[in-house]
Amino acid sequence: MECEIYDDWIDESYLHEFALSIETSTNWDFNNIANRRSWPHGQKGSHRLSGCNIFKRSSLNRITHLHPDASKFFDLYENIESILDKKYYLSEIQLNLQHSGCDGSAHVDGIDFGQKTIMLMTNSVWKTEWGGQFQIIDMNDNIMEECEYVPGRLIVFPASCLHRGLGPNIEYPYVYRHTLVFRVCDIGKEDLYLEGK
Repeated sequence: MECEIYDDWIDESYLHEFALSIETSTNWDFNNIANRRSWPHGQKGSHRLSGCNIFKRSSLNRITHLHPDASKFFDLYENIESILDKKYYLSEIQLNLQHSGCDGSAHVDGIDFGQKTIMLMTNSVWKTEWGGQFQIIDMNDNIMEECEYVPGRLIVFPASCLHRGLGPNIEYPYVYRHTLVFRVCDIGKEDLYLEGK
């Protein structure tokens, strides 16, 4: 199993407050491109979805993006590190949003160097029939692992794993699935991580 799953670690009331704050006060970008690979504007990548960059660094000393409300995301991240009982080098925080029928395409978040993706399922209410599963897949699109969307679920997986997030099922046109993603690497491997980006 590639995924480490943590449930029942976050207060339900906090999750409701957090979900409401990101749904109502976040500036969602409708041109969020995963795995940007073209220069200089990054208009080519693996797939598009709505999102919001909270924090991003391009080198050890250069922060290229810092959202005005970033402090609440850093507070949450510090608590996640205590749940995981490990400190990481944090390179990026991003919110992702998928509408009904907006399935992500298969992609990786990194190559290796101890890189991990820490994903929090941030909807405070979710019904199983809405879908929204997270999948680890192989090169032939076979599902190797599948995790149901559960409010407050924390999933940690190697960034080099081929994966995708499914949007809500097409039968539910007014349901939105959002996740909060922290991209990290092992402390001491920051130089390798930044060279491999």
